[in-house]
Amino acid sequence: MRIFQEQILRAEEEVFQGNLENAMTILTNLDDPNTTIEEKIIINITKGRIILGRRDYKKAENIAKSNLQDCLAYGNPLLEIDALVFLIKVFISVGDSKDVKEIIGQTENKLLGITDSTPDKKQRELDLLYQKASFFDLKGDLDTALTIFMDYSEKLEDYSVNEKISESIKVRYKKAEVANMIGIINQQKDNPEKAILNVTKALNLFKEINNKNRIAAARNNLAIFLDMKGEVNAALKHYHDNLEMARKEDDKQIMGVTLKNIGGIHISRGEIDKALTCLEESARIKKTLGNQESIAFTESDLALLYHKKGALIISMQKFEACLNYFTEVENEYRQAQMLYYLIFLAVDCKEHHKAEEYLALLAKINSSYPNKEVSQQFKVSTALLLKESSRSRNWIKAAEILEEVVQEEIVDYLITVDAMFLLFELLILELKQSADSEVLKEINNLAVKLTEIAKDQSSYWLLAETYWLQGELALVNSNVKEARQLFSQAQYIAEEKGLERLAMKISSEHDELINELTHWEDLIYRKASLRERLEAARLDEVVKEIKKQERIIANEPEEEEPIMLLLMLKSGLPAYSKQFSISPQMNEILIAGFVTAIDKFAKEAFSVKGSIERFKHEGFTMLYKQVKPISFCYIFKGQSYLATKKFDEFIKSTHKSKEVWSILESLVHTGRRNIIEENEELQKIINQTFKVDNLEN
Repeated sequence: MRIFQEQILRAEEEVFQGNLENAMTILTNLDDPNTTIEEKIIINITKGRIILGRRDYKKAENIAKSNLQDCLAYGNPLLEIDALVFLIKVFISVGDSKDVKEIIGQTENKLLGITDSTPDKKQRELDLLYQKASFFDLKGDLDTALTIFMDYSEKLEDYSVNEKISESIKVRYKKAEVANMIGIINQQKDNPEKAILNVTKALNLFKEINNKNRIAAARNNLAIFLDMKGEVNAALKHYHDNLEMARKEDDKQIMGVTLKNIGGIHISRGEIDKALTCLEESARIKKTLGNQESIAFTESDLALLYHKKGALIISMQKFEACLNYFTEVENEYRQAQMLYYLIFLAVDCKEHHKAEEYLALLAKINSSYPNKEVSQQFKVSTALLLKESSRSRNWIKAAEILEEVVQEEIVDYLITVDAMFLLFELLILELKQSADSEVLKEINNLAVKLTEIAKDQSSYWLLAETYWLQGELALVNSNVKEARQLFSQAQYIAEEKGLERLAMKISSEHDELINELTHWEDLIYRKASLRERLEAARLDEVVKEIKKQERIIANEPEEEEPIMLLLMLKSGLPAYSKQFSISPQMNEILIAGFVTAIDKFAKEAFSVKGSIERFKHEGFTMLYKQVKPISFCYIFKGQSYLATKKFDEFIKSTHKSKEVWSILESLVHTGRRNIIEENEELQKIINQTFKVDNLEN
């Protein structure tokens, strides 16, 4: 028996290290004609855990049920508890919670029947406690799940210390698993700092026992939290590292999860085709694994993406399928989430009767399932349908409900943001009708609060959008300079965080403002009415565009037509000029006009950290940035987005080149322009950056 126990411990250690095939070999070798009934049961339970680890859910369920029958026939209470706990784990793993509550009750009664307080009993109490927490997590009761997981963590620590097994592979694995789950739940509850702390702890413990599969899982979670903080590139690196490892190990579970998460980042960047590719591959992989809950989560992400893309029928079909699944497994929390999405979708489809039906279902859940998030979803959905009414009194009711949600504690900030954008629409409608400055003040205050939420949640997409929105509000408030500053700040944030599509859209809006500057100056000069300024700013269109995320399908930016590059001294005199033209006689006229215009605009230029100023002059666009002691200017025709990127790249390359920068610094004191004009390194940088052949001075 001692040799058998040693081999079982070896097999368990292999399982905890992720070496499932090694563990299975050990168990197969143990199972011979001399094996006792008790030993055979222990072997089968351990084999079942391995098969579950392989994500062969159907086979694992059959083994779990067979093991339970064998244990009941044999009559060993501890083994019966092991079999019941494993059966619970299987059901939770496949997302089936229907019978779990009853089985948990049976297991608790069996534990109560064991009167002796032994390490074996305590170990099983801990195993059941973990599965109980997982059950509440599956049901969407995050608060209860977190409380039980925290209790489990403390009891596991006490148990391992008292039994002097704190450093065993088994205990470190269990500590890592619970830390990982606590991290995940904290992430779901919008507490990223605690999430990062716990998942980092889990990752380190998994590394200690060298479990590659669980290292990948924890690293995936860490990438999620980095993404939440706006560190998108760092998150992507973790994801791609995991994907590479998972493909090598042929770990479809990690592949499916990682692809889903990579798809999420592509969505945030507005890269719709890449996002669809990742999510659809993730869905295909998850369907082969058979985890219905995991499939539903990926399908709901695809439904959201199709909604944003405008494929409303496909989106509705997917959401309804997810709703049916979560209804079947009695997960009211997820049902409410699907209904919330479906109500917005039905309104977009102009199917208000369907929206009313979904709202009625959501109302039932809201009355039977006390949850703040569900309550807010119900309120916002109710307000949405009231807002869609043609009656002004319903608009008033909708605004009151939305103001209530905005003032409440933020449970899920996206629900609060939904409420705020619906309220924006109603307030703008009221402003158009009344031209009341108090209403404009409310809108301004709401925009400030939206900015605070974006900062608190580290939502850089929302922050960039909010600055864009505030820029439009600045125009309504007759402050063009502030509007341009906010547009620049919005674009800078979007570019810094890798949100390219959003940056393109904001740049395009900024270009439009530059083109309309004369019109805005005229409106301000003649003190145009609030209604007229509101119409010119298109504030309502911007709110709708942001709310519906139409930016996802933004057009590709066009290449600009380069005209001239200027480097100037503090005095305003050109230190260097490069004309992108075959017409040398234009040189003096262009330089004289541009230098005068640049000097004028530079004195009025606002400054946003890291931003590049843009101006309009005689049909040309000019980009300007000062990097002491040199001022840089790029003149072109066309869109600014790609031009700005080239200009920024040129400045960085120039500054990085010790040779070129040293000449520019000496030029400030000597005035010897011929040195820089003849410098081959500068010519090389220009050619590589602007990609224009046969350039002439």
